[in-house]
Amino acid sequence: MNDYIKQIKRWYSFRILREKLLFIGLCWALIYAIFSYIVFIPLERTREQLTIDIKTAENEISNWKIQISALNKIPESPLYKKWQIEHQTFDNKTKAYRSLLQASSAINWEDIVKSILHLDNNIIIEQIKNFPEELYNPPEFKIPIPVYQQRLLLVVQSNYFDTIAYLKRLQAALPTIHWESLSYHVVQYPVAKVELEFLVLYEKTS
Repeated sequence: MNDYIKQIKRWYSFRILREKLLFIGLCWALIYAIFSYIVFIPLERTREQLTIDIKTAENEISNWKIQISALNKIPESPLYKKWQIEHQTFDNKTKAYRSLLQASSAINWEDIVKSILHLDNNIIIEQIKNFPEELYNPPEFKIPIPVYQQRLLLVVQSNYFDTIAYLKRLQAALPTIHWESLSYHVVQYPVAKVELEFLVLYEKTS
């Protein structure tokens, strides 16, 4: 290695000034190229990647701001306020239903159904008949806890669309309902007489 350096020095000492300057410039260019390859190019790649990451983060933040703004507007929307009212009504009906299920066996089921199902003035309840209470014992499967069933006959008058809405509210207010039969007879269009027979399943405390 030392001999090689000595040869370069000897060669350099015999060069004219112009060749010496060109050699020095070539050496500096070579050093710069090596330094750029080792340092500058990786730094530039890192900078480009960071720029991309920053841009991606800015886009995500912008999307989050849009979503947050939309969420902040939800409580003021008419649809959300309507949902709150309906949800509160549903919760009240569910609590009333569960409270009634915990009562004694002397429950008057006709009064229960009236209190839960008398939801709007578009439905005229003509009759609610409750049959004797029975133990619910389906042959398909065994039930580990005693479950009872209360059969009811409900006769109402309403139009078709109000009847459909009423049945949906009935299903929501009585989660353990089991449908048996339904008959729909038009009395005077659009009013019809609807007879419903269904079961309400429940656990009975002593």
